[in-house]
Amino acid sequence: MAPKANVDVAEADEPHVISSSARPVPHGRVTDPVGEVIAFEELVRMRRRRVALAVHARCRLILADSVAAARDDLVTAPVGERRVRLARLRKLEELEEYASALG
Repeated sequence: MAPKANVDVAEADEPHVISSSARPVPHGRVTDPVGEVIAFEELVRMRRRRVALAVHARCRLILADSVAAARDDLVTAPVGERRVRLARLRKLEELEEYASALG
């Protein structure tokens, strides 16, 4: 009986094999070093975007709390300070509107 020869044809069966330096990854895609760099850059970009969106959302919450506090301060302010407190409230409202328009 002749010994069996094992032939690995897995790479030849893949229609999306790009080059001999490419290697399959668990997801069924083939990446090369350039693809890995691009994928890493994309991950970094997505993480930065998530962080920026979280910071922006926190900023909007702080502004909303500041506007509410400024309204309360305006109601309880002495007559001589009301103009200053009103100007402060308007500036905070404008800033809140601007931050809301951004996203």
